[in-house]
Amino acid sequence: MANSLQLKANSMIKKWFIRIAKFFLWTILALILYVGFAFLMNKFEVDGNPDPNGKIAVWTSSNGSHTDIIVPTVTSQLDWRSFVTPLDTRSADSSISYISFGWGDKEFFLNTPTWGDLTASTALKAASGLGSGAVHVTYTGNPEFNPSFRKMMLNEKQYAELIQFIQQSFLMKDGKVVVIPTEARYGNNDAFYESTKSYSLFYTCNTWTHEGLGAAEQAHCPWTILAF
Repeated sequence: MANSLQLKANSMIKKWFIRIAKFFLWTILALILYVGFAFLMNKFEVDGNPDPNGKIAVWTSSNGSHTDIIVPTVTSQLDWRSFVTPLDTRSADSSISYISFGWGDKEFFLNTPTWGDLTASTALKAASGLGSGAVHVTYTGNPEFNPSFRKMMLNEKQYAELIQFIQQSFLMKDGKVVVIPTEARYGNNDAFYESTKSYSLFYTCNTWTHEGLGAAEQAHCPWTILAF
């Protein structure tokens, strides 16, 4: 009787071991396919419609893992300060000439200022798409002096399309953007806002930036999760 129970126990343990091993194997395989497909798609480029006579300079910036879109604070088409007020920042400085927009997972933005602050729960929630998105707005210096930034010249139509894309990423309430009331600022000239979009494994901060480039009729990847 004891031997029979021991055999059943061993058989149960073996079955669970096999199930766990299969789970990890399939998980690793899925990650390999996911990363491999991301790198593959990054090799392809959708042609844009650059205008050699474009007068409006915009930039994309990257820290290696996250990308932003930088635009002039004021043009004849829009004064961004009427949409996202500098009063939401610590400095409340309305004289800065350029403004940077970055999109991402809200919890990741607010609770992970550095990679050392990243927790497993934050990463899993962001990857699942269950969390809320946020727009990070930063008033910044002249990007012209940073050679690592990518510069593009847009015409008025292309810039209008980019404006619309960025604005549609903001959650609106009573006709106004919704600032996130938190002290989790990265500096004196930035603020976070609620977004209409959700972060996931398949829609990252860099996917958002590339969609913005597509909206502005610039060359971009058909799909990417990567900064480069």
